[in-house]
Amino acid sequence: MAPLTLARPALLVAALATITTGAPRVARAAPPVDDAATAAAADAEAARGEDEARRSNYAAAIDHFVAADRLRPRARHACLIGLAYLRRSMWSHAEVFLDRCRRRASAADPLPEWMPAAEEQLATQLATAPVTALTVRVLPAGVDARVRIELFGADQQFDPRVFYLPAGGHRITVEAPGFASATETVELFGKGQQEVEVTLVPIAPASAPITLAPAPARSRLARPLLYGGGAALVLGGVLHGLAFQARGRLADATTEAEYDEHEGRFDLTRAGAIGLYALAAGAITAGLVLELRGGSERREAGLAVGAVPLPGGGLVSVALAR
Repeated sequence: MAPLTLARPALLVAALATITTGAPRVARAAPPVDDAATAAAADAEAARGEDEARRSNYAAAIDHFVAADRLRPRARHACLIGLAYLRRSMWSHAEVFLDRCRRRASAADPLPEWMPAAEEQLATQLATAPVTALTVRVLPAGVDARVRIELFGADQQFDPRVFYLPAGGHRITVEAPGFASATETVELFGKGQQEVEVTLVPIAPASAPITLAPAPARSRLARPLLYGGGAALVLGGVLHGLAFQARGRLADATTEAEYDEHEGRFDLTRAGAIGLYALAAGAITAGLVLELRGGSERREAGLAVGAVPLPGGGLVSVALAR
């Protein structure tokens, strides 16, 4: 936008002179500040800004006023920023800061006496300047939204409102607690009115962590049963071998006394081998079942294994309580 010229009204010239000359400064009550050092630093920045404004270095003055406002947000600081922008004929900037000044004003931090004249001058210029009255609306309505417009700097936030912006592209970012930030770029074409609607999307709540069910506890009986079954299998094999030897001697017996002796040994070792084999089969089977199923202690307590030698074999029973 081509730079605009402004004849400075005498009242505003006098107002800025009152702020930036050696005239006595009126002490005014300010909002309480928790940190006295911060308040002193803000006052020092504001004083530097006044010194720059006294020399008509309004750009440097604005930097100091903004620094003071970051340290200690006050209506007076916003007023000084707006007035300095007004002196630079930067109507868009002057409007947002003078508006902020009025919104902040309180009995403890009142408006300056020159504020009505500054607002009147600004209104006159906005009525003829090639700026667009852009209304920024935020949905959903009622959210605590803050608007950033690239023209005013990334650190400046405003409520949704009407902004008076020069022609060209403008990047607008809206933020609100609980919502993802949204950015819109609008193209303005000079004098007129325009509206942009920015819809915020709620941030999805963080999903609850997935808790995996613990793996079933390993059975306390599974391993002993497997080990015991293995031992029974080995002992059964030993008795099987002894029974095989006894059978051979029984076949080689030449007298009735020898036959009776080897027959008793054969019957004993054979029965023992069969019983141990049956016991091994039952124990190993039960151990494998518990190992694979990860049975609970309750199920373990209900486990019963039985083996009964029978003529020519044996009977194995496994009971698992449910």
